[in-house]
Amino acid sequence: MTASNGDQRQYVANLDRDFGARMRTTRERMGLPQNVLAMTMNSMYGFPWHQTTVGKVESGERPIRLAEAVAVAQSLGVPLDDLVAEAERAHRAALQSRASTSLYELDRIGEHISNRMQQILEGLDADGEHPDNDLTASGAPATGTTPARSTPGTSPGRSTRSAGWMT
Repeated sequence: MTASNGDQRQYVANLDRDFGARMRTTRERMGLPQNVLAMTMNSMYGFPWHQTTVGKVESGERPIRLAEAVAVAQSLGVPLDDLVAEAERAHRAALQSRASTSLYELDRIGEHISNRMQQILEGLDADGEHPDNDLTASGAPATGTTPARSTPGTSPGRSTRSAGWMT
């Protein structure tokens, strides 16, 4: 089964929040205070950031623009991919897991159908009819179109059998 549009929308809607969370983790791991990152964004890249701006981006309250994301990655000394791609990798892994589960289920269903068809075919007699309930080899009911047998009182080309399940 493929991902629904709702899953895709949710993934995209969470990009800013996820970016902010990874930005905070990276900044804290470096021991860099919010106000120092804000000053770097302001002085080196010309973005009018304040400590509150950093906090809002990290909490997902404020979306980040692409140019700002590039500047943040450079300020933190990490590839932009580290701040963005983790969500993409996790999303892709979740999709692959769902696809794998779906393929497994389809394989099980296919095996079940194959086994059931084998059971049905083994139960057919040599004429291609099921001896118990007049099923043809395809599993459909016999229809009275069997080869003509002449018996007194019937016209040539017509079966003595009645249509359907009645014999």
